[in-house]
Amino acid sequence: MKTVIFSAILLIVIILAVIFSAYYTARVTASLDEALSQLSVALAEEDWDGCERLFDEFSQQWDKTEPYLAILFDHNELEDTDVAIDYLGSYIFLREKPDAVAQLSALRLSVTHLKKSSVIGLGNLL
Repeated sequence: MKTVIFSAILLIVIILAVIFSAYYTARVTASLDEALSQLSVALAEEDWDGCERLFDEFSQQWDKTEPYLAILFDHNELEDTDVAIDYLGSYIFLREKPDAVAQLSALRLSVTHLKKSSVIGLGNLL
């Protein structure tokens, strides 16, 4: 009887952890995507000072959340995002609009991929 109770409690804890991680990832990636949207607007207007400020805010936000995301995601996925962030920062510093726009698009795709891979569904279970 103790084994059944222990197993049931363990199952409930696992389910709650999965739900919490999906909620946390959705919340964090939505916030990151909003910051990238603001950066996209500044980049379209070629407001380089605004771009640098928004990029610094985004980088700080990423640095705060990355250690927690590292618990939930494969290292390679996060490393790809880190590389995209570094490239984007360089392009903004050099004021290279075409390259910055392309890298921003790649970075948004990476953040969107993190969000999609945390959604609880049959596709993620198989």
